[in-house]
Amino acid sequence: MMWARMTSLRTWRRRAADESGAALMELSAMLPVVLLIGVGVIELSNLFFNYQLVQNGVRDAARYGASLPFAKDSTELAIQNGWIRNIAVTGQPTGGTSRLQGWTTAQVTITRGTVANPLLTGGLRSYRADGDVQVLTVSARVPYPSLGFLGFLGASSALTLTASQQERVLGSR
Repeated sequence: MMWARMTSLRTWRRRAADESGAALMELSAMLPVVLLIGVGVIELSNLFFNYQLVQNGVRDAARYGASLPFAKDSTELAIQNGWIRNIAVTGQPTGGTSRLQGWTTAQVTITRGTVANPLLTGGLRSYRADGDVQVLTVSARVPYPSLGFLGFLGASSALTLTASQQERVLGSR
């Protein structure tokens, strides 16, 4: 009886000192955490990349629109607005492939207005022009095309990429 108990005790001590399988247990505990962080980094990088695409498109469109000649009538203004929207979405005035999946010209807003240009002390103005200055504002609101990770968390439908750029209208190239 004593002999069986000693053998059993030795077997348990030997098994307790055996570390085979410890790495597998550590991997199984940490793999979900590492994967979650890795996929989150990829999704966040994609979010920032897509935001940059929208921001660059809106900036390009505002600069392009500010350099167009002044429109003589509403028909010419509508044509110019179409070009501006196409520049924002595709990078080309005539249209083409969208910079971002799901981005259309209908999601681009163009606003024209004026900014006060008062005479400052010393006789100078903020802008080197007399009177008010015409400005063009191009804005876009685009739903974020998630890679799927945010959808897994239930947050993909709530994200909208929003960008806006305002430029002083020069009126000619």
